[in-house]
Amino acid sequence: MIKHKKIKQLLNYLLLFIILNTINSCQKEQDVNALYNTWEFEYFTKKEFNLKNDKDYPPDELNKMTVGFFEDNKFSKQGQNNICYGSTFKADENGNLEISGGICTLVGGTKEQLEWEKRYFNALRNSKEFKIKDKNLKIYYNNDDETDVMVFKKQ
Repeated sequence: MIKHKKIKQLLNYLLLFIILNTINSCQKEQDVNALYNTWEFEYFTKKEFNLKNDKDYPPDELNKMTVGFFEDNKFSKQGQNNICYGSTFKADENGNLEISGGICTLVGGTKEQLEWEKRYFNALRNSKEFKIKDKNLKIYYNNDDETDVMVFKKQ
């Protein structure tokens, strides 16, 4: 009797796992064509399920940082003082994202501006996934051993 009960419980857990995995995979499908746009950087945050809802906004004078996804997999990124061009991207319907290549200008700025740009450009270089919901783009990137998020709004 105990063995039968354990098997039933194990089957219930397996069914729950299959249902949750199916829901997760359905939610993950992304429209790559929706990327084709210019997006304005909003803030950095930790994981998507961040209970503290920590948002790290750039100072007001750094509110001009953007990314652009264009046909033929062309990608551009612009900081407050510097711009990068010649980059490309690969994206798929599973939300995978890889940004590579490109050359950046090396115009100076204040220490704070340059630190924010460095963080911004490094995060984009380490991107691995994207999600678009409503008019927001989230780019997930590797930050040491964690995955962090950059949030953009459609321009």
